[in-house]
Amino acid sequence: LISVIPEGIEKNIRTISRFIIQGMKTNTDGSGFMYKRANESKIGVKKGYFNAERMINDINSLNLQTNDTLVLHHRFGTEGDQSDENTHPFIVSKDHNEIVSLDTITDKPCMVHNGIFYNIRDYVKLNPTFSDTYAFTRYILAENQMLDMAYDNITLFNKLTEKIVGSDKICI
Repeated sequence: LISVIPEGIEKNIRTISRFIIQGMKTNTDGSGFMYKRANESKIGVKKGYFNAERMINDINSLNLQTNDTLVLHHRFGTEGDQSDENTHPFIVSKDHNEIVSLDTITDKPCMVHNGIFYNIRDYVKLNPTFSDTYAFTRYILAENQMLDMAYDNITLFNKLTEKIVGSDKICI
């Protein structure tokens, strides 16, 4: 489950709390979020939440403003272990430790995803305790040509990845 609270929308903690509580009730394999402040170029990533109150408190402590962006993700796992590291968002990188970082600020793209990536089983087998989204992020999306396409035209990128790997929803 992905909830996007874009720039221009008030980051009302009561509304966000309802999103989080409901999301964790229906998607129980862990949650996370990413945020970007309007006046900064970097993205904050926090994940590994299995407790709604802790996640709500962490978001509230950021004091996000109307022109900041917030993306929430609640995982319903289909591949890989239920673990902090398998929660979304993922940092787009070839470096394992960077991809699964639980609390960081990065200048790299980050992503959340709903659905299943098909046709990448060989990549999933390389790290079987991790999800198909992890494999897609590390072995496909982190390739320079894919990143260039994502930066140039996200709509075209989404259509292409849907055809290549059977993706459902991607948010970068």
